Amino acid sequence: VPPSQQHAVQPTKLRRLKDRMWARETLEDLTNAEFACSLGGATDDKVVDESKKEKKQRAVDFENLLSKLDSRVQEMCVTGGKSAEDEDIEDEFCSIVDHSDDSESVCYTLLKGKGMGSVVYTDDQRESLLGRLVATRQKLTSVSKEKDGTAIQTDAEIDEIDIIRTQLQK
Repeated sequence: VPPSQQHAVQPTKLRRLKDRMWARETLEDLTNAEFACSLGGATDDKVVDESKKEKKQRAVDFENLLSKLDSRVQEMCVTGGKSAEDEDIEDEFCSIVDHSDDSESVCYTLLKGKGMGSVVYTDDQRESLLGRLVATRQKLTSVSKEKDGTAIQTDAEIDEIDIIRTQLQK
């Protein structure tokens, strides 16, 4: 049980199980998205005959992966805003998710002891997971645009993902 919840009422077995399953599925979604990103980058790194490249290339459903990552972020956070209700979350960790297709950014905020993952993860682990979700989403968006020929992935984005991975594994 995370230290932040030792003073609170202990969650039920069903809640703990639900949280564990959510965490497992979230990590699975992250792995799938990271794998799709690596596939997207791998075909660009190798110089291959165009006819062979077309045969070996597999379709990746970027929209489905992005949708899964978005739903994971929404399940563990609250949406930030400028209303009176949000005054108590001003000092909390805020993560900006850029929805390029909608041309708007949304601030997702973690609340201590609330949202998915709050039973099985500490607040620091949840912050790290949220950072990883957002960074993977940005990388996936970049790779999908690159496939369309509209963006180029930078080495800084790749390094940022590796830093987040090592922080989450600690």
